[in-house]
Amino acid sequence: MKQRKLPSQALWVPMLWLAIISSKPISFWLGYLGLQSGSESNLEGNPLDLVGLLALIIAAFVILRKRNFDWIAFILKNKILILLYLFLALSAAWSEHPFPTVKRIVKDFGAVAIVLVMLTEKDPMDAVRIAFSGNRAHYRSDRRFHVLRRRLA
Repeated sequence: MKQRKLPSQALWVPMLWLAIISSKPISFWLGYLGLQSGSESNLEGNPLDLVGLLALIIAAFVILRKRNFDWIAFILKNKILILLYLFLALSAAWSEHPFPTVKRIVKDFGAVAIVLVMLTEKDPMDAVRIAFSGNRAHYRSDRRFHVLRRRLA
């Protein structure tokens, strides 16, 4: 199998994001290794998952900062998207559980930052193609894991 070199090391951030989001949470995989990672409340979520995804979101913003991404132009060209996120943030004010609501909004906006990392590459379509095809092996291994788990159960 021919190994393909990434156009930039920054593509690791979207690839890891896609692998985590499209599979089980980080805490699930660490649970199979026997590591306990905190509470499993459906409302609050797992702190390890929060830290892992937040680290990727921060990495995406750092990458965008290094690439001198023009946030003002982005906001002006995407007014409806910004209004949607403002509405979502405002909805946290009347939510019964504002902290989980804000966490979900941040996670969702983090996905926008992750996509922007791919779209600010020199060849955006190639970056998207690489990010998704790099996770194809992840899908196969994830499926094999579940088949093996069923056989052992």
